[in-house]
Amino acid sequence: FLRGTILSLDTETNDEDVSDDPRITVRYPKGSTYRVRKSHLWPILVPQPNTAHVLVWSETNVYRRCCIQHTMVPHDFFVEVGCDYGITVAKVAATAMTGNDSDHELQKNPHLLGIDKSTESIGIANDRYPHLNFVQWDILDEAEPSITATDTRSLPKVLQYLLSQQRREINLNALEESDSNPSLVVAIDINGNRELEAVQACLAKIQAMWQPRLIIVKSRAFHQQIKSRQIQQ
Repeated sequence: FLRGTILSLDTETNDEDVSDDPRITVRYPKGSTYRVRKSHLWPILVPQPNTAHVLVWSETNVYRRCCIQHTMVPHDFFVEVGCDYGITVAKVAATAMTGNDSDHELQKNPHLLGIDKSTESIGIANDRYPHLNFVQWDILDEAEPSITATDTRSLPKVLQYLLSQQRREINLNALEESDSNPSLVVAIDINGNRELEAVQACLAKIQAMWQPRLIIVKSRAFHQQIKSRQIQQ
């Protein structure tokens, strides 16, 4: 699956079956264009304000690929809740910079953030990827309901954005021109075998607190629930 934007319907073609399955020109995030059969496209509408698309996967490799394909840095901010050692955040950063997910010789990226409740995991992530941003925080801890900071001026852009969203006071003038009208992609991986209630609570809190355009979840229990509903329907 690749994310693309429809540019035009091709009217000039030599295909005999154009009326049944016309070609559509799409532009991919890196700027390349391609003529794709309409039947091969899955339409995704731009979300309305205060809504988010939610994608749920059961396996880590598909989850990470989805995070990479559906995040367009610097147009998107990317946050992973349950980042563990920072591998997914690093892969998204690498793809944004080089076009592949190799995490060698990466540069600092203020648009990406990893969050985990484990102090040990955050320490390892910071050691492995000192160019990226990681924060220790248990998102489901009622005693610590949100990310806090006293001086936001020195924070990376992604943290400034989250804090502004929490206060509903986002100031687009404080961001660079390339960040105008930014959107947020949040990935959730709080242990793939975590009980469904915890995953859903995390999802609900993120939707209410940060209002992302897209949430990508890795949860076997959640994925199985969705599959069961589809079978019943």
